[in-house]
Amino acid sequence: MNISKKRKIKKKMEPYAFLVPLLLIILVFLIVPIVKAAIMSFQYYYIAKPSSAGNYFVGLKNYQAVLGDDYFFNSVKVTLIYIVVTVLGRYVLGFITALLLNTKFLGRGLARALIIIPWAIPEVVACLVWILMYDQDYGIINFLLNNAGILSKNIAYLQDVSVALPAAMVVNIWKGFPFVAIMLLAGMQSVSSDLYEAADIDGATTFQKIRYITVPSIKSVSTIVFLLLIIWTIKDYAIAYVLTKGGPSRATELLTIYVQQTGFKYFDFGKPLPQECSWLLGIAGNLTFFYFKVVNRGRMRHEKKTAENITVILVIIVCIFALFPFVWMISTSFKPAQEVYSSTPSFIPKNPTANGYEEMLTTKSTTFDFMQWTVNSVIVSLLTTLFSMVIATLGGYGISKIPVPGQERAFLHHTDNPGTSRIAADHTALYYHGQHAASGYQDGTGYGLRHILRSVLYLDDEGLLRFHTGIP
Repeated sequence: MNISKKRKIKKKMEPYAFLVPLLLIILVFLIVPIVKAAIMSFQYYYIAKPSSAGNYFVGLKNYQAVLGDDYFFNSVKVTLIYIVVTVLGRYVLGFITALLLNTKFLGRGLARALIIIPWAIPEVVACLVWILMYDQDYGIINFLLNNAGILSKNIAYLQDVSVALPAAMVVNIWKGFPFVAIMLLAGMQSVSSDLYEAADIDGATTFQKIRYITVPSIKSVSTIVFLLLIIWTIKDYAIAYVLTKGGPSRATELLTIYVQQTGFKYFDFGKPLPQECSWLLGIAGNLTFFYFKVVNRGRMRHEKKTAENITVILVIIVCIFALFPFVWMISTSFKPAQEVYSSTPSFIPKNPTANGYEEMLTTKSTTFDFMQWTVNSVIVSLLTTLFSMVIATLGGYGISKIPVPGQERAFLHHTDNPGTSRIAADHTALYYHGQHAASGYQDGTGYGLRHILRSVLYLDDEGLLRFHTGIP
């Protein structure tokens, strides 16, 4: 074998070598546990009542027990409602926020930074703040709604069967909409400004530009965001559990909480595993498949000022919704206990104190050591981040160098002109036709941009933005 051939083989095998660490991680931490769980689902695994025969084979009895459990179907119903409402709520609010933040106005940079705060706050911390805000007797929400005349009596948001689930969904929406806004904003900023300029020339309204330019242009991003939200919501556990622990009367018992309660409260590990296997393979697996399928695929000055003012007002409203729990958390941290549990809560502490911070930083016992917990969190965060980046980088490089069917769908297609993307070329074409359409009324062609947008703007089967290159 000559040297040239050896080099070719070595170069061909290098990507696979980079994939080895990633594949080992997937094997050890994903495939092995899934296979183990699948095996356990066919075994007697009731730790509270161990059998002398050990973990013997029971066939489909665990699956039959699950299908005969009314609580299981209740958790499925609650989970489906939770998914539909929270996913739609986060997307709609995130989309509106992205539209606002994609508009030029004074203070846009600051607003973009503030919007991220709910997403950055740890779930447990956020839930504890909302628990205080939801409190029937001392919560700020009941206080504000009563003063506004909306409520006639206080509501026990987390203890009322009819209200607990919507209350938990509000927290989920508040926590997750900034991610949607960031993703969609990135997609909106990639849309060529030539499209909007051509639309302005033709007199398109704001709604028409959103409908015919913005929405189609971010269709692929929206699909990916939707799938990610569904996958994450299926796995959601912390928010509902910290708020209500699945109660009251199982009103907020998601499937994840049901599995946890069955396995770790009653120590019956055989029973919840059929739920995990069926849920994982049946729903999450399909969503993951579709995710990868998608991935691989002139106004007057006064009018502009008015629109900017409206945008600023709407942004302020969104920021208030996003920042209110955070501000309340900071304010509460400086209040003494008698103010925290007051029937007339106030935003500004009447008798501010830093005793809470002093106690947090100085108290050290077997049950409380904030500084040690902080050090542990930093170490775990840094090590897991570093490890993940190294493994992901090696795996990503290997995948990028290995020819995989459909791989090109994840990247922009190029025209015959070197270095020129087809999307950019078609942007130019559409802008030209938009300009032509604007003058078309004079030369008798009668084509307007709104007609062109309806006929030439589309997304192909690969999920890439496409435009016809000629007037129909």
